[in-house]
Amino acid sequence: MPYEWGDFFDRFSVSDAQRIKLERYYELLVDWNSRINLTALTSFVDVREYHFADSIAVASMIDLHACSGLVDVGTGAGFPGIPLKILYPDLPIVLIEVIAKRRSFLEAVVSELNLSNIEICPLDWRTFVHATAYTHDIFCARASLRPDELCCMFSGKSRYKRAQLIYWASQNWLPGATEKKYLRKMFAYTVGDRSRKYVFFKK
Repeated sequence: MPYEWGDFFDRFSVSDAQRIKLERYYELLVDWNSRINLTALTSFVDVREYHFADSIAVASMIDLHACSGLVDVGTGAGFPGIPLKILYPDLPIVLIEVIAKRRSFLEAVVSELNLSNIEICPLDWRTFVHATAYTHDIFCARASLRPDELCCMFSGKSRYKRAQLIYWASQNWLPGATEKKYLRKMFAYTVGDRSRKYVFFKK
C-alpha cells in the first residue's frame, strides 16, 4: 500500500532519495515500536505530520545551511534530529539519548539509512554541557527536558554559552523566571490539527 504523503513534498521540497529514507525510517519506527516504547503514534499520516513535519518545519525559522552543527537533546526516537539529517545531509548532528534501548534503535536507523556525520551520545544533559566541547551552535529540544533545565547551557562553565536553543512548546506555554532572561523570540505554527510554537533562547 503506498504511503499517503499529501502535500508534504511541496511543503518541504523532499527529493525521491529523501522520501525513500523517510519511508524506511517510518518502517523501522513501527517495527521497533512493537518491542520497545518509542512513540504512541504509529499510523503513517500521524507520523508524517506530528513527527516528520513537526521536526522539519523548524528549518523555515533558521538557516541550517549556515549552522556549524545541531545537537538534539533527548531525541527519543530521533526527532527532530533524524528527519533534519535526511533533508540536510551535510549538517553535523549529535543525538543525546540516555535510554540504551532507544540508542539501539537510533544506531539501527543511522546504519540502515547510511547517515554520516551523526553521533549518538549517551550522556545526561548536565554532563553533556560540562564534559563535552562540540562546535555545534544550534540545540533543539522537542518533548524532552523543561526549558529551565535546558537553560543551564547558558551559565556556569558551559562551553555552549553562545549557542542558540530552540524549544518546541505548546501554544499555552509561558516562560518562567529562569527562562525569561534568555528568551529571544517565539513563532506560532500549526502541525496537523495542533497549534504550537517554537521558542528561541540565546544568551
